[in-house]
Amino acid sequence: MVKIGFGAVTAVALALSCVSCVDLGARAYAGFMQSDVTGDFALDSSAGGANLSSIKNDVENQLGIDDESRSLWLKAEIDPPSWGRFSASAFRYDESGNGTLSAPFGDIPAGTDVATSLAFTNLKVAWTYDLLDVALAHVSPGIALDVFDIETRVNSTSPLAFEEVDTIAPVPMLYLQAGAEFGFVGFDVEAGWMSIDLDDADGDYLDLEAMARVNIAPKVELTAGYRFISIDGDGRADGQRFDAELELQGFFVGGGFNF
Repeated sequence: MVKIGFGAVTAVALALSCVSCVDLGARAYAGFMQSDVTGDFALDSSAGGANLSSIKNDVENQLGIDDESRSLWLKAEIDPPSWGRFSASAFRYDESGNGTLSAPFGDIPAGTDVATSLAFTNLKVAWTYDLLDVALAHVSPGIALDVFDIETRVNSTSPLAFEEVDTIAPVPMLYLQAGAEFGFVGFDVEAGWMSIDLDDADGDYLDLEAMARVNIAPKVELTAGYRFISIDGDGRADGQRFDAELELQGFFVGGGFNF
């Protein structure tokens, strides 16, 4: 999933090298993102029948995922005339830690010391069209596909056991982008939301992003921003029911080129 996600953004970014041949506007960015995950997670036993709302473990305090993750952040945007605006972005959260379960997690009993790893990969592609485009600003509704790949592994040494929850949720979203330009400084905000029933991950999904751009030289920009993702979902992984309420938030900085 990581290779697919970052490969898609890289492909878009490489395509930007050709935009000088045609009348396209485009931007490509790369940078560094620092993010953390909070929330809670419940996993039914292999026998089934548990009340998931009563056996939730906190991601930080019980599962032990309390450190920030640092990763590569990529984003690309193409603005062909009369076709709207296409964009893609990707990043990955990947951390591990140690904790003590306050409730059972799958077949691992409450009170067990565990080692947990959590990886969260996101690929977002979007299309928007300028509903309002004035001298300094634009407001652009559209649609997006937000792909969330969540891989969780909880290990116990006494008793010897482990549980895995791996799920991929490709979520179509209602999407809105807005931006403003003030000389050499620009601002962009993006928001996506959807409540959806998927085969493996039903729930409510919210994705927010804010970014500032500073033009430091012709066609060269520095950027900084903030990302917030909220997932309130439930589903099945390898036949076991799970319930997850997760929030990921973080800041990114980087730079890039506009064409």
